[in-house]
Amino acid sequence: MLTIVSCSLCIILYPSFNFIYKNIYVFGPIQNIPIIIFFTWFIPLTLCGYVIIKLGGFRLSDLWSINSLRYPPTWLFTIVSASFYFLFIRKIWGLSKEYQLSVELFVFIVISILFSLLIASLLNVILLTWKKDKNKKILLHSNLRDKAFESILLEPKKIIAWLEEEKPISNPEEDLFDSSVFSKRLTNIFCLSPLKTVAIIGDYGCGKSSILRMTEYFMDNNQNQNDLKEKSDINIFDLKNVIRCEVSGWGLEKGAAAEHILNKTIKSLSQHVDCLGLINIPTNYRLALSSSGFWWSKIFAAISCSVNSDPVELLKKIDEVLKCIDKRIIIFLEDLDRNSLDNPFWNEVTSLLDRLKDLSKVSFVLSVNQDDKRQNTLLRIAEHTEYVPPLSKLSVIRCLSKFRELCFNIYGANDIYVSSENERDENIGIKKSGQEYDVAEMLGLEVNAPIDAMAQLLDNPRALKTTLRRTLQGWISLHGEIDFDTLLVARTIYTVSPEIYAFTNQNINGLRQLYHSDPFNSYSKDRISEIRNGLDKKWERVTSSNLKIEALNILIQFLFPGWKQGDFNKVKITQGVSQNEPTDYWKRLNVEEILENELRDQSVLLAIKKWQAGKSGEVYNKLDLSHALLSVDGFAEKVEQLGQILDGTEIRTLASEFFKIIIDKKEYRSNKYPGFLQLWRLALDKPIDSHEEWVSKEIIKVLPYNLQFANDIYYYWRSNERSEVRFKGHHQNLRKIIIDAAKNIYNTSSALEKALHPNYPYSIYQFSILFSSQKEGDRGFDPSEWVWLSGILLEAAKTYPQIIIPELSFLIVSQDYDDNSKGNYTIRADVIDKMFVDRQVLFKVISIDIDTSKLSNEAKAFVNFAQQYAKKRSNEK
Repeated sequence: MLTIVSCSLCIILYPSFNFIYKNIYVFGPIQNIPIIIFFTWFIPLTLCGYVIIKLGGFRLSDLWSINSLRYPPTWLFTIVSASFYFLFIRKIWGLSKEYQLSVELFVFIVISILFSLLIASLLNVILLTWKKDKNKKILLHSNLRDKAFESILLEPKKIIAWLEEEKPISNPEEDLFDSSVFSKRLTNIFCLSPLKTVAIIGDYGCGKSSILRMTEYFMDNNQNQNDLKEKSDINIFDLKNVIRCEVSGWGLEKGAAAEHILNKTIKSLSQHVDCLGLINIPTNYRLALSSSGFWWSKIFAAISCSVNSDPVELLKKIDEVLKCIDKRIIIFLEDLDRNSLDNPFWNEVTSLLDRLKDLSKVSFVLSVNQDDKRQNTLLRIAEHTEYVPPLSKLSVIRCLSKFRELCFNIYGANDIYVSSENERDENIGIKKSGQEYDVAEMLGLEVNAPIDAMAQLLDNPRALKTTLRRTLQGWISLHGEIDFDTLLVARTIYTVSPEIYAFTNQNINGLRQLYHSDPFNSYSKDRISEIRNGLDKKWERVTSSNLKIEALNILIQFLFPGWKQGDFNKVKITQGVSQNEPTDYWKRLNVEEILENELRDQSVLLAIKKWQAGKSGEVYNKLDLSHALLSVDGFAEKVEQLGQILDGTEIRTLASEFFKIIIDKKEYRSNKYPGFLQLWRLALDKPIDSHEEWVSKEIIKVLPYNLQFANDIYYYWRSNERSEVRFKGHHQNLRKIIIDAAKNIYNTSSALEKALHPNYPYSIYQFSILFSSQKEGDRGFDPSEWVWLSGILLEAAKTYPQIIIPELSFLIVSQDYDDNSKGNYTIRADVIDKMFVDRQVLFKVISIDIDTSKLSNEAKAFVNFAQQYAKKRSNEK
């Protein structure tokens, strides 16, 4: 087709081409080829190549792949066609004799073909890039049921306006899902044939009421009818003579359906003809069938309507009236799917409709939910059936993607997000390009991502709109205070399956424990197995009749990682509902507001961002970040949770500032300070290459002021990542650096005394014996390597016995536990023999009486045992 069009253009534009031919003769390295031949062949070929590329028939990579011949080679046909086209152009211009086929001409043809395909490929890339920049994050091609819906996705105000509107549409201009197609078809049917019963079947919320409203619109609009008259020789019924009667099935009870239909029908008919003789028929009919009331009232009612006691007979009477006035009545029976639809009610309605086949002027249009049991009945009584299909999966994904973008953009300039845009998209399952969705749909592949599950569940306009509206309402209150995708997924479950949402609400603690359990702990595994069995039984009861249980499973797994057994590697959502500390996000999601005195996520994130920008100064309530960690209740926990926005170096820089404050406070239980453990756990998630160098410097800074705090830093911060904590990594090099620094720092008794605390007598023991053990990642404790410390200890003990003697006691005394967990104190003989040169001086020093009233009971026991042993040995010769 493209070749024919191009040749036609060549003939039409002959004068222009002839002028170019005479004035611009040659082009390129082949001197005998006129430029007119090149352009009239090359340009159409490039356009043809572009079309082939868009249809997926050619890619540059195919030239170097065997796939270029394995699959239908449409691009090869392009080359062959172009060659024939070139020969045809030679014939048009009468150049056959002058430009005979030759090797040079063949080379020119091949080079031009390849060059044209290259230009077409580059053009395709440029246009795709331009389209991506223009419509950022629009993932899919135009797979929606109507272009109108695509248009509102590009304008946030229109999306919000659409969400706020909650009523059936009546004008095709408002139709976003191409439902007017059904309305037009129904209108044509009413024009062409006097059908008795038409059924519109679809899931609740699919747009059945909107289809009926738009059908009325087209019936009022004569254009559709005029088009039929022009295209058809069949007699067209004038829709101006149609009487429309709307009957709502909402709240109808057993025995009242027929009367209600009759009542509405007569009321609509009365606007066109005198129905005074029919007004009492519905009431009499109801009384005659009623099981309540006095017997004489039933007899009176039966006598008064004995002639027309059958509702079908009554409708036949109405049918005769319509014949006389040459009109037709169409009864729109809506909302039947909102009743319980028990068998007596359904049988009453269907029996009435089934007996109307003899009527020529009365038609029914039923709007019912999709149900296998009812469909069999409807197929029997309905002469025409319309099935309203669900929204396409790609349409819903596109809508969800644009809605997410809208919500993020509303507060994007002010809110701070813990996860990046790419991380959020990956977590929810949004693909990088629409082609990935196209390929998956073409191959029939189901992608088990949350956004795919939501697309399966939100497959009708009402469910989609309700979910998005509830999500937007929640986001307006909680923007930045909860993970957006968590809110969206929870609202999806709430809309499509309230019973599953209730299950989640009732079992929130168990669902959280599935994620926070330790799979390597045997007790934890048994406990989790017990919890999982209990949840599985409840889940089976709740979901036994749910047809979309697999999609719901995926969403529950997204909210509560660990729901699927054996899945321990699921990405943790920082502000997700699996978290209950320091913030219970499930509670926050249900309440949809920040409670009074509750610490806001955005306040903490803003403080962190300010610190990142300036590294010092007031960031929260006139406090710098380090002091806020210490002073503000719950602030340290929130920094641990939200501090993922910091990199590993920044976390350690903040820790350095924090350590300095603790040193200045001169307290010994430093690891109980808010922020110490929180920053440590945060750092384990962000390892750095220079961690050992950093931690050694921090410990050396602390050694002169507080040995216990230095031990704390070493004990917690020596590990660079969580695996080192679990499996006890080796730290010999770090230990050597610290010990060498300690030799230089603790070179006098006063320097050592300054670093010790009188109420914490474990510092020397931890520093020398405990952390030298292989269990703690070193080579093992060798007393002979610590002789340098023994002399300083003995000298300091003479001046500061109250501080040093308890420290010495823990060095020379150990405690073993038997099967009854009772401690047995023993003397470390190797420490006494190898570490202390003069044992008698050691025994004499330890024998000095000190006040142990401020020591713990454990420390008192160690000191008493050491002193008794020392006094005994000092008396020996």
